[in-house]
Amino acid sequence: MARLPRSSYLKRTVKMNALRKGLIGGSPVWRTVWVLSAVRKFWSKVSKKGEAPVVFEEDLDEGTAWTLVHVPENSRHGRKLLSKPSAERVNSILGVDMTPPPTRRERRKAKKAAKAEAA
Repeated sequence: MARLPRSSYLKRTVKMNALRKGLIGGSPVWRTVWVLSAVRKFWSKVSKKGEAPVVFEEDLDEGTAWTLVHVPENSRHGRKLLSKPSAERVNSILGVDMTPPPTRRERRKAKKAAKAEAA
């Protein structure tokens, strides 16, 4: 018994045939299939059907915070958005005096200073 092709394969084949035979070839039936598939794709993007909202729920202790940032993959401003905010900015947002953890460079300098002091 022959195996049936996967549905994704069938969808892709129908879309490619609709494009090739409908828009390029001029077949009115395939053109209609292409238009319907394009409308369906557009409607799924507009209605956001199939994407569940992100739900995250967790109790936070006093003085802790979560920072949620969404950066589109093709964003040219991604680096700017993901840059580390200043301690003053974080303190003003949270209303708490928090000192940021030391950077790798600061840890290395402290380690070198400790070695020099011990020697």
